Amino acid sequence: MSENKSVSIPRIIFADERSEALIPPSVIMASALQRRGYRIKPFVVGIDEYLVALLYLLLGEPVTVLDPFWSKTLRI
Repeated sequence: MSENKSVSIPRIIFADERSEALIPPSVIMASALQRRGYRIKPFVVGIDEYLVALLYLLLGEPVTVLDPFWSKTLRI
């Protein structure tokens, strides 16, 4: 008989309300977790080029944009 092995992939979702001239708390938390050694895969819902660029610069990871109308490739 084969043994049923399940894979546990921890996930955490940060959601916040945008405020002008502030770094979103979700970006700060993601950066802090990455510095602690956690693997971060950032996703952004909606078209917010500032947030996408900020996440890319701080985390050094490609950012997945969950929006059907997003067709740009971010080049920094």
